[in-house]
Amino acid sequence: MGQRFIECFFRYSLLIMAYLISIIISAIAGAAFLKGKQRLRLLKVWIIFGVLVSLLTITIQTNFSYLEIFVISVLLGVSLGAAMPFCLDLIRLVTIENRGKIGGIVLLAIFSSVFILYESVFSLDLMFVGFLLAIWRACSLPLLSLIPEGTILGDDSIKKPQKFALILTNKTFLLYFAAWFMFALIDNFQGVVMKTMASDFPFFTRLVEPFVAGFSAIIIGILIDHIGRRPVLICSFIFLGIADAILGLFPHYWVSWLLYSVINGIAIGSASVLFIMVIWGEMSTNNSVKLYAIGEIPFFVADVLAVPLTPFLLQVPYSSSFSLASFFLFIAVVPLVFAPETLPEKTLKERELRSYIEKAKRVREKFTKG
Repeated sequence: MGQRFIECFFRYSLLIMAYLISIIISAIAGAAFLKGKQRLRLLKVWIIFGVLVSLLTITIQTNFSYLEIFVISVLLGVSLGAAMPFCLDLIRLVTIENRGKIGGIVLLAIFSSVFILYESVFSLDLMFVGFLLAIWRACSLPLLSLIPEGTILGDDSIKKPQKFALILTNKTFLLYFAAWFMFALIDNFQGVVMKTMASDFPFFTRLVEPFVAGFSAIIIGILIDHIGRRPVLICSFIFLGIADAILGLFPHYWVSWLLYSVINGIAIGSASVLFIMVIWGEMSTNNSVKLYAIGEIPFFVADVLAVPLTPFLLQVPYSSSFSLASFFLFIAVVPLVFAPETLPEKTLKERELRSYIEKAKRVREKFTKG
């Protein structure tokens, strides 16, 4: 029985890891080799390929070999990763002082869609789910016509496009990348523990946390456009560390779970807006596709590492787990302390000046009327 369980766990883990690794490799490969007009074709082919792969899942039967399912897992990963950096790079269409707000709106839509589809996977027939995913992906094809062609082909005019080697020697990038990597690892490792520990409090982990994460993304997005990226990120990490510590001390009280779910939801919303949508695009003066390709790696690598480590993570006592998470979250703040603000100081000063002028006008109107 034990050997059978180990074999099934190994085969399942291998499928998940193949899916995640194929996302990483295809994203980097796409960013490295495809340029200019190739990118426009890639986006179209990528969407069509995603539709076909989603339809391919409909054909999965119980008599499918493990190798066939493995190949489908890899194709699903490629269908997500190949053009992901190009899609994220389109945030540069938005002015830098509004990227947080727009990124928050996009993430709210993503969180809502993923939550609905995630619940559907476990409540609907696999054939219907594959068909639903295919339609969902096909709906994005007409939206390509709304994107200015010059935006996608913009790197044709760049004489020296940014190389991966230069990105990996960029101090600002490395500091934010280190903090993001630590956050992703902690969040995924804690997620493994939470699946068993939160069985008595499913309402908070399955409903409260995703709801807060989605709507806090917009609020955080507006906030980072006004006061900067770094202060909000530091506060999010610190508050999440405190919430972990509280839950570690009082794991059997619903108030602790409510507090943790709310703060963790805010932290996830904050990290998603900054690390998925905004930060990497502000570190490049030209095309930032390669920055996005590398910048999103921690999100998937953390999942890759969590899968094989699951049996060991489940052996860690709950109190120790949350104490370690709290400790490493405070450590993750250290790179952020030394990282420079990515929102240009000129933008902050202009916003402060506009706010001051508006206040001055209101005061003047008040005394004029008086």
